[in-house]
Amino acid sequence: MVNSHTLSVAVVDNDDSVSDPIRILIEMHGWRAKTYNSCESFLAEMRRSTLPDCLVLDLRFPQMSGVELQRNLTKSGMIIPTIVLTAHPDGPLAKSALTAGALEIVTKPVSSDQLIAKIRTAVSTASSHVELSQ
Repeated sequence: MVNSHTLSVAVVDNDDSVSDPIRILIEMHGWRAKTYNSCESFLAEMRRSTLPDCLVLDLRFPQMSGVELQRNLTKSGMIIPTIVLTAHPDGPLAKSALTAGALEIVTKPVSSDQLIAKIRTAVSTASSHVELSQ
């Protein structure tokens, strides 16, 4: 059962032409969305605020990679259902993302319907795991 609060989704991608439409799509579904243009900015904010219900994450950044972000989150005990968006779904970085805990690797560009379905599945799956462990 998903909590009755408004779903929140964080989008971490350094390309505004990707993150802005995703943010708008998420908000059109009545959910909250916040974008970050680097893994470092997302990680810094998560250390002092509430975790999102889902993370939509690119892998390639100039500094910290998406995989490094996932590892940092896990090491800090911040478990967030994560969907990775990448133009290279068969590359080693994508495989490392799955090993680091990503639920799904989705190829860019992604359709609106597919992304919304993936977010719903990720949140539902995470919610089920929390209920089972309580």
